[in-house]
This record gives sequence, C-alpha cells and structure tokens, in this order.
Amino acid sequence: MTKKLLIAAGDSWTNDTEDCYRGAGMREVWPDYVAKFLDFDVLNVAHGGAGNQYICDKAIDAIENNSDRELVVMVGWSQSHRIVPYEMMNGQLTHTLLMPEAEPPMGKYKKQAEIAIQELAKCHIDGKMPKEEFYLQVGNQSMRAIYLLNDYCQRRNIPIIQGRALDTLSGIEWILKAEMNPYERDIVYESCKKSVYYDKIKKFKNLIGDPDFFKRQASWFSVYKQYYISNEEKHPNSQGMQLIAHSFVSKYLEMYEETTEEEPVYVYD
Repeated sequence: MTKKLLIAAGDSWTNDTEDCYRGAGMREVWPDYVAKFLDFDVLNVAHGGAGNQYICDKAIDAIENNSDRELVVMVGWSQSHRIVPYEMMNGQLTHTLLMPEAEPPMGKYKKQAEIAIQELAKCHIDGKMPKEEFYLQVGNQSMRAIYLLNDYCQRRNIPIIQGRALDTLSGIEWILKAEMNPYERDIVYESCKKSVYYDKIKKFKNLIGDPDFFKRQASWFSVYKQYYISNEEKHPNSQGMQLIAHSFVSKYLEMYEETTEEEPVYVYD
C-alpha cells in the first residue's frame, strides 16, 4: 500500500537544507518528524527567504506533480514583504531589517534590487497613493496567496494544516524605511484589515498555535525563542523542530480524525 505524501512548504524554518541546521548537526526538520510519526512519505519544497506567493506556488506545483498520490499539505507561512522574482532560487528579496548581506556577487544585486523596489514604492506614494494603500497592496498579495492555497486544497479534498514561521504582516513598513517603528507597524496592521482576505483567513480552523492568524508575536519566531540554535542563529534547534512537528501532528489528528497506535516521542527541556 502506497503511503500518503506529505508536501511541506515554507521558508527557512521549514527548509531542511539550510546551512544553520547542518552547522548544528541537524539532519531533520519538522516535516521529517511529522512524516515519521504519521508514516508518510515527505516532499519538502521550502526555501529560505521565501515569501508567501512563492510558498503557495511551490506547494501547488508539488500537488500537481503528484496528483496520483494521496496528499497532505502542511505549511509554515512567511512574511508579506518578501518576494522571489521569477522563482529564482537565489533571488529572495527580503527587505528584512538587519539581514546580513548575501555572498557576492548575488548579494550585491539583491541589495540593488531591494533599493530599486524601495525607490519605486516611494515614487508611487509621493502624490499618487497614500502609504496606507501601499501597505494594503503588499499585505493583500500575501494574504491572497494564503487564502488561495487553503481554498485550492479544500476544493480538492486535500488535508491542509497551516502554521506561521513569521508574523505575516509585520515588517511591511521596512520596504519604505528599514527601522523599528511601532507606530508605523500599527498603521500597516490597520491598513491590511481592509483586504477581502483578512476576515476569511481569520476564520481558518486548520491553524496551529494561536487561533488568531494575525496576532502579533504568535509565530514560531516568537514562541520558540528558547529553542533557537543560538542567540545569533535564530532558527529552531532539534527540540524546537520536534515541538513544531508535535503541533502539526496534533492538529492533523484533530482535524482529520486519524488514529495511531503509538504516542509520539518528543524531546523537551
């Protein structure tokens, strides 16, 4: 009997090939633990620095390329200000505050592209649209991707469980100015509530962690701080990955009424 295939999508919190995990001696990330416990095959299409449109697209590609299999989809969503032009593997534009520059020559061109996008955004805002409208457009594109993958899977009766590696709307303001500004972030959140997808996503029942998708500091980045590999390397260690996996397994069993004959074994402090 062919096993179910778990399709895992996300950013660096899901991607098993990240250097930080290899450097910490890790060979497994949360999708691997989930697949072991539920006895699934696993296909990991995550990519470090990915934005939500990229995550959605790669998950759909994986589904279509494996349409002959019984599938389960699990996602760790990223931030709205991240984009990957033309799905270039080394083309992530993250606009992330204090992000170290990538190795040359790629790092140089990515930085140039981010600056160009910033200038283009400022040009639109100067006399052409309020900054609130720009924030809404950025957030809407990301929320649309989240909503559409969920809808796509549900229409095809594919189980989907979702988590948040990073707060989806936090950081949109960095596109215009790379600084910590709580007041500006408040404007971002209020602006993005106008998206048609905002209330639809708020109704998701297949979400792990806090049931409010847009609650601030409810993503893995905040919740699992004590399980960082190090203070410098802010990604989950093996224990953190197992805790994330436990959340996915529990929600999957709750949502899809699966049964197992053994309890999962996870490591806790």
